[in-house]
Order: sequence, then structure tokens, then C-alpha cells
Amino acid sequence: FAFEEVHLPTTTAIWMNIVFLAIACTSIAFIVQSVAQRYTSPTHTALIYSAEPVFAAFFAFIWAHEVLGGRGLVGAALILSGMLIAELDFSKLFINKKDVKYDQA
Repeated sequence: FAFEEVHLPTTTAIWMNIVFLAIACTSIAFIVQSVAQRYTSPTHTALIYSAEPVFAAFFAFIWAHEVLGGRGLVGAALILSGMLIAELDFSKLFINKKDVKYDQA
């Protein structure tokens, strides 16, 4: 900001787009997120928020044909693996089925 000149939009169409994006895409999205948080656990909420950049990259690839570089792919893989580690119950994954005793009712 110190070295660049500020250029404000001059047309009404651009200002209308800015107002629409500020109200619809930002305000309404945060309201919906806040309401939805009441119905899920804090862990799920954190996982959903941490997945946001991964989904943003995915949809940018689908719609805008953007391609992630190597660092972006590694970051997405780390985010997804962190989500899996946080959600998986490793104690249930490594229990042998023959060790589990069933009720003979």
C-alpha cells in the first residue's frame, strides 16, 4: 500500500458486484456457518474449516482450470491426512475380529 496508487472502481456495475459479494457471499455464509455449528461437534467444525482451502483448490481446478504447484499439492495432502488422523479411531482399526467376544444370547 505504501508504494502503489489506489484505484477505486468507477462504474456502478462494479460497485453493485462488490456490495452483492459482501452481503451474499460473506455475510450470509458466516451466518449459515454460525447456525450450523450448533448442530455439530467442535471437532467436525474445525475439520470443515480446515478443509476449506482444499475444496477451494478443487473447485478452482474444476471451474477455472487452475493447477496447483508441488507445494500446493503437498499442503492439500497434509490437510487431508490431518483430517483423517483427527477423525479415525485407530483403536477400532487395529482390533482383531477374533479377539472380540460376542454375546451368546
